[in-house]
Amino acid sequence: MMTNEYVFIVGLPRTGSTLLRTLLNRSEGVSIAAETHFLHQFARLGKNKRLLRFGDLHEEQGLNLFLDDLFNARRAAGNDFWGWLNRNITRESFRERVSLTDLSDQAIFELFIHIYAERKKGGVRPGMILGEKTAANIYYVPELLRWYPNARIVHTFRDPRGIFVSALKLVKDGKWGVKNRLPAALPKKVSDSLLEVIMSVYIWRLWLDAARLHAHYARTYPDQYMLLRFEDLLQEPEQHIRRVCDFIHTPFEQAMVEEVSSVGSSFTERRIVGGAGFEKSTADRWKERIHPLTKAWLTTFSGSQLDHFGYGR
Repeated sequence: MMTNEYVFIVGLPRTGSTLLRTLLNRSEGVSIAAETHFLHQFARLGKNKRLLRFGDLHEEQGLNLFLDDLFNARRAAGNDFWGWLNRNITRESFRERVSLTDLSDQAIFELFIHIYAERKKGGVRPGMILGEKTAANIYYVPELLRWYPNARIVHTFRDPRGIFVSALKLVKDGKWGVKNRLPAALPKKVSDSLLEVIMSVYIWRLWLDAARLHAHYARTYPDQYMLLRFEDLLQEPEQHIRRVCDFIHTPFEQAMVEEVSSVGSSFTERRIVGGAGFEKSTADRWKERIHPLTKAWLTTFSGSQLDHFGYGR
């Protein structure tokens, strides 16, 4: 029977999880799938529980409804994992393969991970490290470790003020949905100010929650959980990728830390043309772009946690 160890990258958005996944996937012995959001959106234990809407998957009607949700023109046009899935396996092939499982949440999730490894790495080999990267899985670590008792969890972390600046840019550019919820008639200056307030509170609450979960996981799963600060990864990439490799039981390869300047989406690696090495200034770029009042607010209300994680005030 083939045995593989699993690693799951979790954490808040804009904390370097995509960068970490990109670097680890440079090894032929590692295959970490992009964000499926499966536990949050589909799994029966998640918040949305989409699988329950389809009824019994063991019946033809239920399975067809599930496949309709996965394979359609809208998903195929996307740049996320589901768009990739539509372009890399047919509905019929997926149906055949998923029908061979027990159709449990874990079996379906694992099939996605295996399909990714097959297409990206040419197959699942004994000893290969498998896994997935979804930021929101920070809330599902106990479930992941129940499914995979020997798995490793890497939690990417970052200064909340840096997360805020990075996330706010995406929101103002319309790449995150918050902007679309505001009245279209609002003047840009007003909408931008509202977005800044909304996002500062949102990121602050998420960050404190991530800090709380870190304390719990570090105490509960000391041998299977590690924290990786985005700032440390940028400043000393080889040192910290070596640390991650030791943690997930895979050999470090020099190629993991060469010729990387930046990564874009959570699914594709994007290098700056002509760039080489890590863009270390990214870690502190937020200091030049954050509004002084927002900085003061986040600093004050993040309080001792900033000191605890070495960010200072």
